[in-house]
Amino acid sequence: MQAHTRLYVAIFVAVLSTAVTPVPEETALLGAGWMAHRSGASPWLAVACAWAAILVGDVGTFALGRGLLRGAVGAARLDRLFPAARRRWAEEKVARHGWRAILLARFLVGLRGFLYFALGGSRYPFGRFVALDAAIGTVEVALVVGVGWVVGASRHERARVEVIDIVVIAVLLVASFALPWIVRRWSRRRRPTNE
Repeated sequence: MQAHTRLYVAIFVAVLSTAVTPVPEETALLGAGWMAHRSGASPWLAVACAWAAILVGDVGTFALGRGLLRGAVGAARLDRLFPAARRRWAEEKVARHGWRAILLARFLVGLRGFLYFALGGSRYPFGRFVALDAAIGTVEVALVVGVGWVVGASRHERARVEVIDIVVIAVLLVASFALPWIVRRWSRRRRPTNE
């Protein structure tokens, strides 16, 4: 049991560290499932530890954005970059479509932290963010740790992990080129009329 407790702590720390390191969260989640299977640990406790780490990291990023951005946007220099009309427009969009940003950010590996930071800087309700992030994170964590568990059970896990890595890299490349284009098109159509 002592070894399993250490494993659960290691899973929590490894997944939480992805909030500040350039390691994708999904890699840590896959590794959590793989290690839980290889060590005979409970997959449910591995999922719980990983989920808790993700929630702590996401809430921390949101809170940091709330503390830093809310104070900085009112500064005189930034007021020229973000006029009051544009801020009101952006905050209205976040209030109306914030849940979509939380859902989308969960699958944007390189941009997740920035989106949660920006949501924190907006007037998006803290409780709603936590509830949505927890619900969406539950599904993602269970699925990705589950895939890691299945891969850990396979004799050919190395080949499967390589295929998963290739698919994740391909999706990230496509998203990194497509997302800026989509955001530019969306923002052009949604610009406020009175700036």
